[in-house]
Amino acid sequence: HYKEYIEKDINVLSLFGNQDFIVEYIKKVFFFYGIELKGNVLDVGCSMGGLLYSLYNSKIFDFIAGIDIDTTAVEMAKEYKNLNKIPDEKLFIDEASIYNLPFEDGTFDFIIMKDVGEHLENEKNLELALKELKRVLKKKGYIFIETPNYFFPFEVHLKIPMLPYFTTKKQLKLLATLFDKDKEFVEHLNLTTPIMFKRVFKKLNLNYRNAYEDFKIPYILKNYENLSERYKFVKDILKIINALGVNKFLIYFFKLTKMYPTLWYIVWKNRN
Repeated sequence: HYKEYIEKDINVLSLFGNQDFIVEYIKKVFFFYGIELKGNVLDVGCSMGGLLYSLYNSKIFDFIAGIDIDTTAVEMAKEYKNLNKIPDEKLFIDEASIYNLPFEDGTFDFIIMKDVGEHLENEKNLELALKELKRVLKKKGYIFIETPNYFFPFEVHLKIPMLPYFTTKKQLKLLATLFDKDKEFVEHLNLTTPIMFKRVFKKLNLNYRNAYEDFKIPYILKNYENLSERYKFVKDILKIINALGVNKFLIYFFKLTKMYPTLWYIVWKNRN
């Protein structure tokens, strides 16, 4: 995925982009729950490091770490670090598996697992990954998880419609073929859903809050005018909903059906 860029004479920051907006919405989510961001943070699946450097430049954390399994992505992430002479004591980047992290138990106050859960192939791997994240999380630490919701009738990577609730890899492969997309891409996907996460959290004795239901849906309804023009159709619908005063009904509908596009979770260890 990254190799076509690695030889280009290009500023790596312009390549992976400024991801300050992600830091800002993560801050808003934790602030909503009265949680202060500080200490040590780990970005699992850090890719080329866009979020890592936004975290570093935010001055919120004492120590930032990022891992990814893609060698080329890690090389590119390290390049910016080296150019700016950022010491390992402040920012650590390395190639590593989410199932075997190179950190001691209880190292991190916060862990960000963004757009990773859907790439772990199956529920068992998701469980193994979260078990390892739990190991390196401090007793009073938190994990932020963001991943697609496969109850929603649209596959975001292939950009194809799909059946809500009952989608299987076999069905998704068929749809990919019909829409002339790469059906082999489907093999590595883990079709993440609220029910899957609920089962995994229970197995691992993890507490959680559904931040998409608690925070994101009410926020979108209240601030729909701030949506970009690419969501003009959605903006127009939400404008009508606000005018009719049925916001609470829509929130109830989403909470009941779980049919929203993205899953957001705040996760922590059982502290009893």
